[in-house]
Amino acid sequence: MNDHQKAGGRTPLETLAPALEGWLNEGRPEALDRWLSRELGEEGAPLRLGSSMWSDCLGRLLDARRERRRWPSSIDRRVLALGRCLLRFSRPDGTQAADFSAEGDLAGRRSVFAELAQAYPGSGEARVIGWWLSLPDGPHVPPPLPAFSSTRRVLAVLRAGWREADDLLTIDQSREESSSRFELFGAGCSWLGPDWRLLDAASLTRPPSPGKWISSSAADFAEWSFRLGDVRVTRAALLLRGQKTALLGDQIDGRSMLSETVSALYSLPPDVVAKPMADCRGMLLRRPETKSAALALPLALPALPYSTDRGQFGVAADGGSLDYRVTPRGRRCWLPLLVTWDPKRRRKRVSWRVLTVAENGRICGPDQAFAARVSWGRDDTLVIYRSLGPPALRSFLGHQTRARFLIGRFTSEGLVEPLVSVG
Repeated sequence: MNDHQKAGGRTPLETLAPALEGWLNEGRPEALDRWLSRELGEEGAPLRLGSSMWSDCLGRLLDARRERRRWPSSIDRRVLALGRCLLRFSRPDGTQAADFSAEGDLAGRRSVFAELAQAYPGSGEARVIGWWLSLPDGPHVPPPLPAFSSTRRVLAVLRAGWREADDLLTIDQSREESSSRFELFGAGCSWLGPDWRLLDAASLTRPPSPGKWISSSAADFAEWSFRLGDVRVTRAALLLRGQKTALLGDQIDGRSMLSETVSALYSLPPDVVAKPMADCRGMLLRRPETKSAALALPLALPALPYSTDRGQFGVAADGGSLDYRVTPRGRRCWLPLLVTWDPKRRRKRVSWRVLTVAENGRICGPDQAFAARVSWGRDDTLVIYRSLGPPALRSFLGHQTRARFLIGRFTSEGLVEPLVSVG
């Protein structure tokens, strides 16, 4: 994200300075109140300010609050909301998600968090900061909800909890550009990020727009769309709670893609090494300094690593990204990438296969619907389904659904138990 998106030739931080001076020098809060109303959206998410500057902005506001107290409660609410947003887009150690530039100013960010907790000691935000910074336990107030999605911009956090062991998936495509800034973080490690884009894509012709958002006890799901030339891209991210598993995917819809290879690139953090798996087409992601590892599985391609004209999956030529290529068979295609960092699953043999989907007794074409079953050993199986065209009553593995997207467990009795169903 651009850190200085300008309006009228001035950046948000440039316009913040005179608003703060009005409060500090004259005790007049009106200009600061207007600045916060203009620059912060729902839940405190900045509308123009780049994410790398959120901490600096919050620090300036907290300094002004400390120097001259008793500004209106409406300002307090907005400042605390900005702090909550900053917490959501941070790793449990306080560093900024989707930023791998030498950890950034960790000491400065932790200082801002400590000041936030001191300014609002009875808040749920202060309790989260206490966990992160190992501060004395304060009032036992409930922490704020960790998951979040903006209704105005593509800005979302898929997150079940605030603790170090909790997983995190952040999404930011709030700028009018074709790539998403993201990070997949699990078991204390960053596995993918910060860039998710389509290779050789046309220029953006319709800006990113948020779509479906679901947050439940089973999963968090975010979907958004944009247009590149005459191609519509529907991008989705899913984090399964408690399963150390995420699903990322692009649906490509456009006649110009009929015979072209579609390539999605997912960048790797600097300390992650990707190597082909020995017994399947997946990639093993490792961090050399730890024993942690993750599996990245391209479900649109055959599991066995034989030569195929349907596409390929591997490390990009630059060595810093996963390159997921699929040859569309029709006017639509979907590129689901399943990532798991569950050590139990890593020790089991993994396999997957594309399933037959039927509608009114007829087999659906690959550009109408997609379903796959992925298994780790004999007792751990997930099924993933997506309707690429208009949803309809369809069946796979004996399960009927009208959903547009579905992910569930496949039991030993041969039943599909949905975990997430999107209409």
